[in-house]
Amino acid sequence: MKRFVLTFVALAMFLCLNAQTSEYAPQMSTSTIYNKNAKFLLFPTKNMYIFLKLDTSTGELWMVQYSTGEDSPMEVKFPSWSYPLVTNEDKSNGRFFLYPTQNMYNFLLIDQIDGRVWQAQWSTKPENVGIIRIR
Repeated sequence: MKRFVLTFVALAMFLCLNAQTSEYAPQMSTSTIYNKNAKFLLFPTKNMYIFLKLDTSTGELWMVQYSTGEDSPMEVKFPSWSYPLVTNEDKSNGRFFLYPTQNMYNFLLIDQIDGRVWQAQWSTKPENVGIIRIR
């Protein structure tokens, strides 16, 4: 009986700990060394063919699509009306970072120096791509 209770408690603890992990945590690979001073970072989306490329010094974003078939790979910059987010004097590598949300098309872009936040939305339709400041 003791063995059954101990096994049950251990299984319950394992399930509770496993439930606390989040699939929406930043998708940085633990096997890759993350350079906080990197000029550019790639962030996966839930679409297996699309990544977001972030210029960590300016906050500029590109949608990067790779291909394994007949489609051509492409890189599309988010609209120019979204920029600049910082002046030339305030640029510094590592200043901006992206966090995924539960909506696969939206990420939160944060200025890690002054705390400003933007909603960054990607899409395969150009009219649905952009960055909106959250106030």
